[in-house]
Parts: sequence; C-alpha cells; structure tokens
Amino acid sequence: MPVFMEIANGQVIEFLDEQRFICAVILDKKGGRYHVLTHLGRELTLSDARFLHVSSQKLPYTDRDAVLHGLEGIHARRNALLGEIDIPSLWELVKGEQEAWSCAGLAQLVFTGDTGPDHEAALIRSVILDHTYFKFKNGQIVVQPAHVVELLLAHQERERQEQEELARGVAFLKALWSENEQERRAALQQRETGGLDALLSNIADFCIKGDESHAAFKVKNIFKQAGLLQPSAPFDTMVKAGMWGVHENLELARHGIERGFGLKAMHQAAKIAEEPFERAGMLDLTALHIFTIDSSETTDIDDALSFRQVAAGYELGVHITGVGQRIPVKTPLFDEAVRRATSIYLPDEIIPMLPEVLSAGAMSLVAGEERPAISFFATLDEQANILKTRVALSLIRVADRFTYDGVDESIRNRQQPFETLLALCETLQQRRIEAGAMPLPIPDVNIRIVNGEPEVSLQPIGPARFLVSECMVLANRMAAEFLRDNHIPAIYRSQPAPKSKLISGISTDIKLNYRQRRFISRGVISQEPDFHSGLGLEAYTTVTSPLRRGLDLLMQQQIASFLNSGLPLHTSADLESLAIYLNEGLISAAMVSSSRHRYWLLRHLERRINQPLRAWVLDELPQKTLVVLHDYLMPVEMPKPIGMAVTPDQDVTVYVNRVSAREGVLRASWSA
Repeated sequence: MPVFMEIANGQVIEFLDEQRFICAVILDKKGGRYHVLTHLGRELTLSDARFLHVSSQKLPYTDRDAVLHGLEGIHARRNALLGEIDIPSLWELVKGEQEAWSCAGLAQLVFTGDTGPDHEAALIRSVILDHTYFKFKNGQIVVQPAHVVELLLAHQERERQEQEELARGVAFLKALWSENEQERRAALQQRETGGLDALLSNIADFCIKGDESHAAFKVKNIFKQAGLLQPSAPFDTMVKAGMWGVHENLELARHGIERGFGLKAMHQAAKIAEEPFERAGMLDLTALHIFTIDSSETTDIDDALSFRQVAAGYELGVHITGVGQRIPVKTPLFDEAVRRATSIYLPDEIIPMLPEVLSAGAMSLVAGEERPAISFFATLDEQANILKTRVALSLIRVADRFTYDGVDESIRNRQQPFETLLALCETLQQRRIEAGAMPLPIPDVNIRIVNGEPEVSLQPIGPARFLVSECMVLANRMAAEFLRDNHIPAIYRSQPAPKSKLISGISTDIKLNYRQRRFISRGVISQEPDFHSGLGLEAYTTVTSPLRRGLDLLMQQQIASFLNSGLPLHTSADLESLAIYLNEGLISAAMVSSSRHRYWLLRHLERRINQPLRAWVLDELPQKTLVVLHDYLMPVEMPKPIGMAVTPDQDVTVYVNRVSAREGVLRASWSA
C-alpha cells in the first residue's frame, strides 16, 4: 500500500474504477474513508488504498461546476501526456540500473523540461496500461526483469494471434452460413486456400470429442461470436465447408478406427496375393465337390461345405480358407488384424479386418480357384450322431457358389443334398437344445442404403442361413475339442446360464425370444474350456471366419501349426497378451456398429413423424413403459400411458414425435 502525504480537502487524487482512470477531488474525510467528487460528476466514498496517485494540486470546493471543469482539464492533460511516453524505450534505458523508481524520478527521464503531478500520473497510467515492462507497486514503478518481459511479450503475441484467429473464424462462419451465394462461395474459396486448416481441424475435433476436445472452449467461443448457437452448428459447418458428408460417421474417429491400412500392411498383403502358396503337406481335395452358400453381395467368402454319402452314413465337410498359414506373426498385417479384431459391417460401408486384395481376392473362396484351407470333417449316421471327426490341412477348389435364396428354393423343392443336410442340421440343433441351448431365432434388421436413404426390413432366418450357421457351430465345436484334446493353448468362448429362463427348447415367438434375450448372461473369453449355455456345448471357440475375426485367425494358426509341426504357434502368454487387443477392438467395433445401425434406423424414422407405428409392450418400468417397434425391433422408452392399462406383450400403436439421427434422439407418444 503506497504511503501518501497528508491528504487534505481539495487535493486531487487518481484511482481506477472498472479499468478506467478517474480524477477526483477530496471533499471530506470520514473516519478512514474519503468523500470525493470525480471528473465524471459522481460523489463516492473511498479508502486511500484505492488511490493510485495523490497530487499536490488543489481545487478548493467553491463552485461545483468550476471544480468539475478543473478535474476534466487535469484528466485531459494526463491523457495527452500519454502520447509522449515510449515505455519500451524507457525500459531499455533503465533496465539493469535499479529495480524500483519513484514516479517523480522516472518522470524526469521521460519528459523534457519541468515535470509535475500530471506527468507522474500520466506515467502511472502508461505503466498500468502497458503492464509488460514495468509494474506499479506500493507507489513506485518497478522495472520488470528481462526474462519476465520476454515471457509477457510472447504471451501478448499469442493473445494477438488468437484474437486475429477468432476474428477470421467468425468472419468465415458468418460468410459460410450467409444467405448470400457470393459470400458463401468466397468462404469456400478461402477454405480451399488452406488458411483455415487449423480452424476446421479444431471444429472437427470438437464434433468428435465434445467437451473433452482440447479446442472445446475456442470452438464454442467462435460459434458464440458468430451467433451460431444451435447444437448441430459445428457439424453442419463441416458439411457446408465440404469437409464431411451429411451422414459422416463420427463414431469411427471417436474409437480410432481407420478405414484404410498402413503402407507396410498393404505392401505385405500385395506380396502375399502375388506369391504362390506352399502346397506341401496338404490333403488334396480339389476333386471333392465343395460349394459355398452366401448372400449374392458377399465378397469375403471364408467358409465352404461338402456333403456326401459314405458307408457309415454321411460325411459333412466344413472348409475354411487358410489365412493363418499365410500371415506370419509380428508382421504389419498380423498386427493390423489383431488390433482391428473384426471386420465391421455397417449399412453404408464395410471396414474389413484384412485388405480387400486378400479378403475379397487371394484368400476368398472364389469358385474355380485353388485355395489352401483347414478342413473339418464329421461322419454322421442317419440320426446325426457324430461317429468320428477329422481335421486336416487341405487344398480345395470350390465348384459351385450358391446363394441363400437359391438354396432356400432348392429346399422348398426338396432337392438334394440340401434337404438331407438340413434335416441333419435340425437334429444337431435339437441335441444342443436338449443340452440347454436356446437358439432365440429373432429376425435380423436389414438396412439397405438406396440413393442415400435407408430402407429397413426384417429378415427371418431362413433354412439356408440356418443350415450354414449350424455347420459353422459344428466346425467351431470340432476346433475347440481338437485344441482341448491336444492340449494346444487356445482362447475359448463360454457363457454362463441365463439369469432367468423363460423358454424351454426352441420358440418362434418373437416377443418371448426378445424378452428372453434380455436375461442372457454375458459371454466369457478365457483359455479354459467351459460350458456355453447359449449353444449347449462343453467346449467352443471360433475358427470359421479368419478373414473377418481376429480370434478365428489366431485359432486357425494354432491348429495349422500343430498339424504341420506338432507344436502350437502361440504360447498361453502370447494369447493372453493378444486377447487384450482383440477385446479392445471388439468393444470398439460393437459400439460403432450399434451406433451406426441406430443412426440409420432413426434416419428412417425421421420420415415417419406423427405416423402410427406398430409396437408391443416389453416391460413396465417405475416411471416409464418400454415398448419395441415391430418393424425395427428397436426398444423405445415411453411415458406411462394416461387412462390406459398396458401389459407385457400387448400390441400397441405409438407415434414418433421427435427424431434426430445426428443427435441420437427418439421421442414417442401414445397418440399423435
């Protein structure tokens, strides 16, 4: 606190009020406070702790107007003197001489000629306004050290750049959102020059990460200054700027999922595709009639079937493309596959686990092409009892490619071999059901994007899909038993019993199956085989989709290595480490898939605002009613109906009131 001379009535003082310098005259002292009149005509009571400067000048109070005129003159002179003060030059002159100066002493160095109270007050004003080279403390002017000045100047430069950046950003946003076509074109042209890369990068980061973005405050401020306050404005800006499409999938970025592959992985994939594969030690099955059953759009075909009569009954073969033998561990391609963990199938795109040159090319079971494989054979009698099994490295050539629709037609016409194979698969499933399995045949929600808009339909599990699924379950069971019985380190899938069992056997009641699914226990992945209640099997793993699933790739490598050399490729410790990456990848993929499917369903519902939708009551919650939309199999929380009692499984009609696919919002009511 500065120490001032005896302060008397009529003396001129100066203080700061809301960042303004105020001149005033002392009218009276009341205890430890002073009653003053300011040059703005206000009367205040102040403590002397607020005084910056006490002048020897006096303006005796004789006439209010005369005093105000005098104060205004003093204030104006002091402002005028500011123009004569060069703070940086003064600092260069005095730095290193002494740390603190009196206002009077330093004023004599600044001004030529005689100096007085106005010069001192003007110097104080200049120091406070600059706040870089000097600081005003306890009535003295303190010289800032060189390193402090350097830091302060750097900070000021950053602030200046940020203000310029803010102004540019606000101007760009206003132009981009303008109704004037010429202004919008100018904004897009400015974006193309590259001068807005940092701004657009920050907006993108904020759209992806929200308040966790490093640029959250900056982006919010720019949009606030531009008057764009709607929550969707940042995303819409990226669309208007041509950086994103209107259906941009932000979930991929949120989970760090890349569409493309690194150069090293792509180079390795191309080399594998070009090089001939090793055929030594393979069982030649090229003369065996092998066929695939998939949808007509499928390109990454990794499983095929064979089926023929033998002396004991039937031989069912499941042939899996030999991916594991061709992708060495600790290579870029192997690392990518483990990190991704799975191919991601979305309504509008597919993000493959392996590059398409392999997954849709050199390793896909294309008809007429020879491929290395692992073949799982099961000999079955007429009652589908498994008489014996065999696992072998093989060389195969697919003879026919069938579609699900085509095989369904063949089954309806009772054509062989599909009619017999279907009957055996039904018996195999029944055996699993007797062991505790619960198939829960709920239709798939099929979403197709046509001309940028979603078409939604329910796809029941037809006989062909069921047949293929049951064959894959059998092959995966055989793989698990082979790994277990040969003491090969493996990763098994198991599932505890459901929390509540509503179904005994198999049910086609979609409502009952849907409700039962809510009580299914979470699956477990471990290196010890355990009972899988959902499948009714003592040991289970997955090996039938090595093009699409990382776990299948690893298990295929284990089996292939053992068949080749009698030794596994991966140790238990290896698998434990790899399982961590697989689990992370699977969680991310599941979240992206769930979010994207919900996005497109909501997008479809945006066209059905206030239209009646069929639903059924799933559950009554304390404050809500949970219903399921029939055509979407989507659960929706509803307010409890007023004046209407509802019960589980009851068919009801609801109306969608508000939908936003981008915001993930769905609101519905019982009446339009």
